[in-house]
Amino acid sequence: MAGRKLLHLTKIRSERKTRGILRGIIPQGTIPRGFGLVPVLLAALILLTGLGGCRRGESDPVPPGAGPRFVGTPVPSPEGILSIQSGVYYDEEDGTLTCLAFSAESEALPEGGWRQKLRWTLFTAEPGGDEVIRADDLPLDPLASVSEIVIGKEDAAFLFTYVQDAGKERNGSREYFLGRYDRESGELTVSENITPLFSTDGFGPEALCVGGDGTLYVGAEREVLVFTPDLRYLRSIPLPDDVWSLGLDGTGDPAASADIFVGDMLYRGVYALSPEKGEASERFRIRSWEGCGNTTFAPGRDLYLTDRAGIWGVVSKENGGTGEPEMVMDFTASDVIPENTLASGILDEDRIVLTERIMSDEGAWIPHLFLYTRAEETDLSDVTVLTLAYDVSDPRLISKITAFNKAHRDIRVTPLDYGKEGEGRLALDLAAGLIRPDIAVTAPDGDCARMLFEKKLYTDLTPYLDGDDSDLDDSDLNDPGGEGTLTGENLFGAVKHAFDDGEGGLWGLSTGFSAVSLAARRDKLPSDAAERGCWTLSEMTDFAASLPEGTDLMRIPCREYFAAVLTASDGLGEFVDRGAGFCSFDSPEFRRVLEYLVSLPGYEELTASGYSDDGSDTLPYLEGKVILRDVTLQSPGEILGLRTLFNAEDTVLIGLPTPVRRDGAGIRADMNDAVVLTSFCAHPDEGWEVIRALIEGDVTMTVSANGALHDPIPPLRSQLKKMIGAYRAGDMEFRFYFDGGSFMKHGDREHPTDPAELEKPGIVSFFTEEAEAELIDLLDRAGTPIMAATEEEIREMVWEEITALLAGSCTPEECARRIQSRVGIRVAEAKK
Repeated sequence: MAGRKLLHLTKIRSERKTRGILRGIIPQGTIPRGFGLVPVLLAALILLTGLGGCRRGESDPVPPGAGPRFVGTPVPSPEGILSIQSGVYYDEEDGTLTCLAFSAESEALPEGGWRQKLRWTLFTAEPGGDEVIRADDLPLDPLASVSEIVIGKEDAAFLFTYVQDAGKERNGSREYFLGRYDRESGELTVSENITPLFSTDGFGPEALCVGGDGTLYVGAEREVLVFTPDLRYLRSIPLPDDVWSLGLDGTGDPAASADIFVGDMLYRGVYALSPEKGEASERFRIRSWEGCGNTTFAPGRDLYLTDRAGIWGVVSKENGGTGEPEMVMDFTASDVIPENTLASGILDEDRIVLTERIMSDEGAWIPHLFLYTRAEETDLSDVTVLTLAYDVSDPRLISKITAFNKAHRDIRVTPLDYGKEGEGRLALDLAAGLIRPDIAVTAPDGDCARMLFEKKLYTDLTPYLDGDDSDLDDSDLNDPGGEGTLTGENLFGAVKHAFDDGEGGLWGLSTGFSAVSLAARRDKLPSDAAERGCWTLSEMTDFAASLPEGTDLMRIPCREYFAAVLTASDGLGEFVDRGAGFCSFDSPEFRRVLEYLVSLPGYEELTASGYSDDGSDTLPYLEGKVILRDVTLQSPGEILGLRTLFNAEDTVLIGLPTPVRRDGAGIRADMNDAVVLTSFCAHPDEGWEVIRALIEGDVTMTVSANGALHDPIPPLRSQLKKMIGAYRAGDMEFRFYFDGGSFMKHGDREHPTDPAELEKPGIVSFFTEEAEAELIDLLDRAGTPIMAATEEEIREMVWEEITALLAGSCTPEECARRIQSRVGIRVAEAKK
């Protein structure tokens, strides 16, 4: 049912214009090792449109950080728990909270394998206290799982599921029961199996409440089931759609919330329940919005709702109709990180119980219980308030802002979310003067970044980077949390190259990046290009034309694929001089590129001759029949697998074609984002502190269940050193296969796995000092200025004319003249 509700709430329309060849074909940070550009460029032969984006339907009623503020008091909980269940009881007399916690341990099975034994603990503690006052384990079967609970002073009623064995659970075969636990005697009463009462297979109960007389109400798909206090079934109360929540309204009577569809509009309806009549009557409804989460009944308001911004309360009008939400708790103002927080219980509009996940020193997420109480409005007279506008979809951004606000009481960052406003909206609002943020976090080559750069609405960050150099020492380089780690000395050259403003400054920074390149065996490349470590588009084309028959430059030897590579890289920059305001697409060098292009077979002709490429055949690379292979390094460990590209130790990264004559310039550094300190910032020093908080600190590292290599490449040497140090400390063994796959696991450096024992041909490697030095050198050499790259509009012009050439409507000479004419006008106008 949860999946259906999610679908109800995500009616998002796609409205993104074509982003051009580079952004449309090669989205930044999305290409895993072993796939690279080949299938992505192949898809471009069929689809040359952009990807869908999101648009927000309505503006948020309250800007983030401007709503009611709450202050949290920690509540002790038992050791070793994994989660805390929603549903709490607060004893007004002694000021204690009672909650249900979950823990588990692995149990070996006689027939082999393992299964989880579950333990559910009802515990009582005082907010602000030192220890748990009381803890009782529910006498449930180790395979029983509690889904909903209502805790009272003397007892607890709950829904739970039970499966006979792990195999049944994996197959989705569950049996549902009601339970009632007497907290004084420790006795447990269990109902009969209530699974047959549900009208639709696959949908179970999702809500529970207990009336003042002890009657139980169980919410399911489109109905509420009523049970006596001793857990016997009475009747069903039908509802128009899926039940979201159950509870007691302000008068103590049972109530339910459920979906209501009116055309394509979604509402959340609130219904009064009559167990005697078996009827539900609508009291009021509220317009649902994107991200609107579960609803809760509690004193103070007729209904509470939760989204990423905070908790909202609704008071119905006297005559019913549509209720209006009012923010009760602002997560940002209360320093709550929504990604790591669960609303465990609402006592009233002034007291809210939250469970927050906090990472331990060992890297495990531990649940911590807090009682949040309404605080006085923040006095901002002595606080520096900074606004941060963002249109990127990094879920960690708000977490970092919240953590910064918690640690800096003299500075408060207010985020402005433009991520759902539609592409370019942030740039439009900036250009129109509707907002003047102190910091912008945006796509590095998007409309907003380009507007900030071209209008010089950024603050050069080099003085801040250089100013901190004196604080940096060897201990800082090995401690990403140390003071002064965001310095010019510690920042990778790839980031400096990417954000070079052409005047000796840096117009932004990034929280991470990946490296995209072409690879080859050194002895297969032209000696001058191999020596320089870079080449131009015309040089690469001349090399391709000189290859002997039976040897291909790239995996798909067709004109469409080469055209996609041609316009996807910045090789076109060889023929554009924006500073001088002219281009040279009518030159002999560019005509040779077009002549080589039309000499290749078309994709249909190639496939008709028996050619096929499903991405799994790597023999042509290993046998030297294909010279170049694309590679994307998104994780540090991937540097260890370069040898498997051609099964050769002399594998080098030659880079994509580029006009820049610098070793490594063709290795494109794709920044995750652009963090910009704007020229509007009245407090740039404080703004710099915020940027440091966004970029410094530990990088999230995970050894996934399948061993995938997905740890990100950080922007700082110190961060990378710490990551590689963790690989060494854990004796991480990296396996790379000749078919492009990869795997990471804990191993033994002294006794590595024999490659002959791998399940398929490949190599085994560990991070050595030499590999670390090679990676650091690569990340220092990579990248060219983002804003110096050939503009998207020019790439699209070239692609349009090349498409006409491939269709046979013009000759290479005519195509070159058309491109020269169109692009010449564009660069001349830009110079004016």
